[in-house]
Amino acid sequence: MSQHTHLMGKRLLSLALTILLAAACSFPAAAAEPIGDGVTPTYDEAYYATLDYYGNLLDGSVVKSYTLNGATSLTDYGIYDEVVNLTDGTAPAVAGNATTFSFSRSDAPSHFYFEGKTAAPFEALPWTLSVSYTLNGVAVRAEDLAGKTGVVEITVNAIPNENASEYARNNYTLEAMAVFNQDNILSLEAPGAQVQLIGNLRAVLFIALPGEEQHFVIRVGCEDFSFDGMTFLMVPATLGQLEEIAKLSQRKDDLEEDYNKLSGSLDTLLDSFSDLGSSLRATADGLDDLNQARDTISSGKDRIYADGDKVLEDLENLSGSLNTLPGHLDDTDDSVTEVTDSLSKVTDTAVILRENLDDVDDCLKDLQRDIKNIRSGSGDMQSHLNQLGTDLKKLQTSLQELKETLQLLDIRINGGLISELPSNVQEKIKVQGQQLDAMLTQVQGLETVWAGVATDSEGNATETIGYQQYQVAALIASGKASSAADAATLLQQIQAVDAGIASVKAVYPALSDEGALSALVAQGRLTQDQAAQYAAAKPQLIVMEQVYITVCGGTDQLMTKADFFTAILMLSDINALPADQKTPENIGKILANEAAYAKTGKMLSELNGDHDLSKVTGLLENLSDLLTDMGSGGLTGDLSSLVGKTDTTLGHLDDAADVGRDILDRVDTLLGDIKNLDDTINDQVPGLRSTLQDTKTLVTDMVTTIDDTHGFLTSFRSLAKTSGTQLDEGTKKSLENLAATLRKTARSTDAVGDVKTAKDAINGIIEDTWNEYTGDINNLLLMDATAQAVSLTSEENPAPSSIQVLIRTQEIKKSDSSAEITAQAQAAEPTTFLGRVAQMFRDFWDTITGLFR
Repeated sequence: MSQHTHLMGKRLLSLALTILLAAACSFPAAAAEPIGDGVTPTYDEAYYATLDYYGNLLDGSVVKSYTLNGATSLTDYGIYDEVVNLTDGTAPAVAGNATTFSFSRSDAPSHFYFEGKTAAPFEALPWTLSVSYTLNGVAVRAEDLAGKTGVVEITVNAIPNENASEYARNNYTLEAMAVFNQDNILSLEAPGAQVQLIGNLRAVLFIALPGEEQHFVIRVGCEDFSFDGMTFLMVPATLGQLEEIAKLSQRKDDLEEDYNKLSGSLDTLLDSFSDLGSSLRATADGLDDLNQARDTISSGKDRIYADGDKVLEDLENLSGSLNTLPGHLDDTDDSVTEVTDSLSKVTDTAVILRENLDDVDDCLKDLQRDIKNIRSGSGDMQSHLNQLGTDLKKLQTSLQELKETLQLLDIRINGGLISELPSNVQEKIKVQGQQLDAMLTQVQGLETVWAGVATDSEGNATETIGYQQYQVAALIASGKASSAADAATLLQQIQAVDAGIASVKAVYPALSDEGALSALVAQGRLTQDQAAQYAAAKPQLIVMEQVYITVCGGTDQLMTKADFFTAILMLSDINALPADQKTPENIGKILANEAAYAKTGKMLSELNGDHDLSKVTGLLENLSDLLTDMGSGGLTGDLSSLVGKTDTTLGHLDDAADVGRDILDRVDTLLGDIKNLDDTINDQVPGLRSTLQDTKTLVTDMVTTIDDTHGFLTSFRSLAKTSGTQLDEGTKKSLENLAATLRKTARSTDAVGDVKTAKDAINGIIEDTWNEYTGDINNLLLMDATAQAVSLTSEENPAPSSIQVLIRTQEIKKSDSSAEITAQAQAAEPTTFLGRVAQMFRDFWDTITGLFR
């Protein structure tokens, strides 16, 4: 009964292994190429290899089964040590790596088989196999294991082969099998394997996925050890269900780019949220400060209302005062007319004075001639004396007329008409549109500023200055600083705040300059007053820089004194613009008119170059200077002395002539000065009258504007008092609630770090899992059941219909000489083609099923 059971077990196991191997051989590796006209041969490919105990190749052959489909020849590519026709006697034609079989159409077989002996495919298999053995935990040679007692451990190392084709690495699976007789063993252990009992036989099956490194271990306890060897099967996984893996891989490739973009976007978003927390808190702090400012304003609104009432009262008083100005301007116009007329009379009198002096000069010349005649004694003495008396009387008459003219001129000069010019007319005289008195004051001030900055390191005066010196001078000239030291301190403070703003914006690039300034205040690095001073001064410095670049061509260029005067004139007009009109457009218009400003600046610099201001105002003082030059007694006193001298002593006539000529020269100078003064006054009177008329119009418009402003402020005061309480309360609630909301939002952003950590963890799991199954551990997700198989012998071959690799290691058994002789005799018997094919498979199956005998 036990013998029958043993035989049945061997048959069942043989049947099971036959079905398993036949099914493996029939797995389609990939869809064949299109048949086209139906005469393309197709083939199946199998590689058989026998290994020694340890995994070294002993023998290897490729067997190819062709279906000719009506073709009369076939060509196979590959390097073979020997080619054996397993079908008929057709000899192969070998040329390089091409092996060709040609048939006549009548004798061409429908199926053709040949064997190519070669070790090359073994080197390119997707796994490198090695086997080792231990007995009771001690390493031992396989040749010494047969018949041993104890626990034998068989270890199979399957290492992925990087030299294999990509198709083989990604699609081949490895099955490792071993069979033991249940009656001949004491124990069997195979971790990770599927162990099946078939009859009285134990079958152990291991599987390795594509690209997977495996170490299979089998532990067998026995009293008389024997082992039929390991059997390995490598085949592409082409089951239809595996196509889903290829779809998963394709979808992963499609989604990977979008996922990376999504992951990057999430990182950016989370980073932004992380940075947003501090900004929200700073904004909330700013709102608190704003609410405090509101409270301050609210507390001081009663004072504002009181001051507003006072302003309204002042406006009303100013309007009343301005209403009287038009009448005064009309009186001034009449005064100008009177001054002009009086100056014309002075000019006429001066002309008469010149004529009188000419008469006196002629008389003196006549007296000199008469005296010379008398002294020489020539001619009729009586006649000479009579002529001398006549000439003396003429001289006395001329001197009397001159004296009277000078007295009249003295009265007009000292009577108050001309002396009024310095206070009333001088301020109305304009040079190139500038009031003379204002111009002189301005020039003196700018000269002082220029002298303070236009020096070198040793204190010597220079003709040019640089941009930083200009900044200091402009701040002093505009009243922003009282000294060069104050200006330098202000510039350093502004530069320090600029650096602080830059540091804040480096951390928060989205912030504006105003936002960065608020952040500095919120961080305690600036006070509110310092921030306000910076906000007021920074625009001034920007405008100063624009003016410097416009005038000089760049901040790296030097500035002359004329350029400095031009720049200050432009800055004055820009600063004079009302706050609501100080726009980039209006500033640009002033900068665009640089040529006109340069003309005035040049004139001022030239005027300033003459430090003797009497040359400018001297025209107004020449009349009194002339009288002073003539002596303490005035011109009239000198002439009276001259008359006395002619009455008492003719011997001093030469001295009198000299005095007369000196007086004549001075009067000529006087006449020139008076004419210049008259011309200047006549030139300026039309402009002065136009100015008076424009001033009158301006005053009238100012009165209207002040009245309108008074009405507006009255309405505004009423509106503010009516809505002030509601507006204050609403603003308070809005600011408090908004600040609270921002702080809550900021607290929410504190959790961004946890979200990002979780996101990174999920991302790591996804990436690690995918990498594990795409090369790190195995190539499961790279499997493609629809990919075309690749021939084991050459990639030049078309894709085979199926492909498989069958490998068996040497068996470990005691020697049986009679069995070996019988097997060799059977293998040597001549057979037909079918017999040879059957013999080949018989040899293989005998090896596989030898364990049943």
